Amino acid sequence: MPVQEIVFADSQGRITQSGNPPVFSPRQRPHVSLLCLTSVPSRYPFTNSGAAFAAHCAFREKALSNPDVREIRTREDLLNGDGTIGILFGIQNAPEDLTDESLQALYTEGVRSMSIGVPKYGGDFEHADEPLTEAGKALLRQMAAHGFILNLSGMGRRTMLDALTLIWSENLPLRPMASHSGCSKIFEHERNLPDGILKGIADLHGYVGIPLSTALLGRQPCLDKKQLDDYYFEKFESHIAHAICVMGDKRVGIGSDCIHQDMSLEAAEKFFKRVTSEKGLQGGLQRIFPNSPPEIIESGSRMFEVLTEKLTLHSEVLGENLFEFLKSALRLA
Repeated sequence: MPVQEIVFADSQGRITQSGNPPVFSPRQRPHVSLLCLTSVPSRYPFTNSGAAFAAHCAFREKALSNPDVREIRTREDLLNGDGTIGILFGIQNAPEDLTDESLQALYTEGVRSMSIGVPKYGGDFEHADEPLTEAGKALLRQMAAHGFILNLSGMGRRTMLDALTLIWSENLPLRPMASHSGCSKIFEHERNLPDGILKGIADLHGYVGIPLSTALLGRQPCLDKKQLDDYYFEKFESHIAHAICVMGDKRVGIGSDCIHQDMSLEAAEKFFKRVTSEKGLQGGLQRIFPNSPPEIIESGSRMFEVLTEKLTLHSEVLGENLFEFLKSALRLA
């Protein structure tokens, strides 16, 4: 598929609410050309690669049961779109008992990106000063050999820097991306990225997807619905502008971390309260509703149309940059 046909691409999308099968309603088909989906979420046990493998396979089967979708494993898959929605699968955190054999099994079953922010390999965003461990270095070398993409989102800053340094110093064929991270210069949050990391990603020909998660965009003010939309869209645009200023205009896109389905604010808030009350799902985020701009919640299937109506975003940011990044990061076949 030529680049100009890729209009909307999301490096951290969701089809449905967490815990539900990743199946969309035919009446709410996402208006998007390319989605990166997390098949094994961060709350999944980190220690068991067999359980992670089974969870990925079950998620993948459901996601690919949607009409007019295709799996993206290779550069050829990316280029041959034919009007379908391309889906690339990733794992939020690497299982701690991974072997070279189990890593190869995940790759064979379609996993193409992975984060390593667990204690055996390094730190997560709540343990920002933890270094990349020797086991983490070995895993990065294995990921490079198998053809994975390293997802930095969710990793601690020290581990991110160590990983970028290792890739650079050893010239590893391992492309880094931050699928859904904002800029700490715009809003300081442990999951957002300082300029040094943004520059490091750009130097390695990587990619950053700016999220629409309100917790990462800015402090939530007491405003009505329309004012909240305006406030967060302005913040989102500021994060994009800053990332482009630091990284250049070819390395920045959208990693919404939002659901590409329409929901009422009432239904979304009910689900939000249930999820955030569950043990272990606080994740260090600012847990205040709405967790996305209200109009994005209500018009999730048209997320990118809403953004183009509200903001002035170049086609590169809307999808071409992610497409070009994947074209260079994925193996030919």
